Amino acid sequence: MRPLLAVALDTTCLLLFAATGRQTHTGVFDPVETSIIAAPFVLAWFSASEVFHLRHDPLNLKRATCTWALGIPLAMVLRNLVFARGTAISFVFVASAVTAATLLGWRLFASWRQHNQQTSQNTEKSMAS
Repeated sequence: MRPLLAVALDTTCLLLFAATGRQTHTGVFDPVETSIIAAPFVLAWFSASEVFHLRHDPLNLKRATCTWALGIPLAMVLRNLVFARGTAISFVFVASAVTAATLLGWRLFASWRQHNQQTSQNTEKSMAS
């Protein structure tokens, strides 16, 4: 997988998380407010991804899980200290669950798909010989 596609998918997941939360609580979609809500998560995710070199192997679930495990607490610190937003325990749990499901979920799906494609190609090669 190309690193730029992974960056786009990760950013999309984090923006959708912020937009969905905003919509759920206010009933209004505001792209500026959504960006502000997503900012600490985007900054933390991509900072943590550099620590674990996720861009070198975007589908590596171990690296992605480590990135998530560092990125979410870092996002909460940024959200609270830099962006002056709350971090109620219920928000921490929801944010952790949703970001794990999306950021790790698309990788799991892409890895499964890649594995199935390779298995199919190997089967076709062995049948042809």
